[in-house]
Amino acid sequence: MSRNLLSTECANCDSKYIVAEEEPRQITKEETGVYYDEFQDLKVFNAICNDCGAKYIAWHGTRRGMGRKTIGGVKFYDLSYRSTFNDEPGSSDIPERQKDGQPSYDKYDLVAHIKRQKSFSLETFGTGDQHEGIINHISDELDELARSPGEIEEWIDVINLAIDGAHRQGYSAERIAGALEAKLRKNENRDWPDQESQSDSEPVFHLDKSE
Repeated sequence: MSRNLLSTECANCDSKYIVAEEEPRQITKEETGVYYDEFQDLKVFNAICNDCGAKYIAWHGTRRGMGRKTIGGVKFYDLSYRSTFNDEPGSSDIPERQKDGQPSYDKYDLVAHIKRQKSFSLETFGTGDQHEGIINHISDELDELARSPGEIEEWIDVINLAIDGAHRQGYSAERIAGALEAKLRKNENRDWPDQESQSDSEPVFHLDKSE
């Protein structure tokens, strides 16, 4: 048994996408147990796998020039399971699984997801506003969606493009997530037509058009 995984990838699902849950700090005696004297100078931060939710203590910084960054840009060079401070997980370190063996997404981190998408988009498509191209792309995706409304990936394509457009207008991941919640709350407080008067083939607008 080792104190660390000798890896910066999730040992549970092999994901490269690790999210810092706090700022780097000194490790505590509660975390290290009998190994505190050996590791008391170690700087760490609590981290979680963005894909499966596995919980870790990330070893902050770099070592011999090696290391990587979390989705939010915090440097780390190794991982330990959080509850055990070694390479074997405790029961609280591994997320619950659904019946089909896939990770449960009931506590998926939307902000971390948006940051991850932003990093991918900037690295793949470059910087800049790009709103005309994104809007045209959304239009193409809507045509595909009209042909295949039962395909969830077609709906997700539109969502991803909308997120890309929003962050390229200068909005942070936190601001985008907050806007989603605020818009839902606003819609919940609006008055809407009776369902009996609605048509499946026509848009439904709230009753107070002045808002």
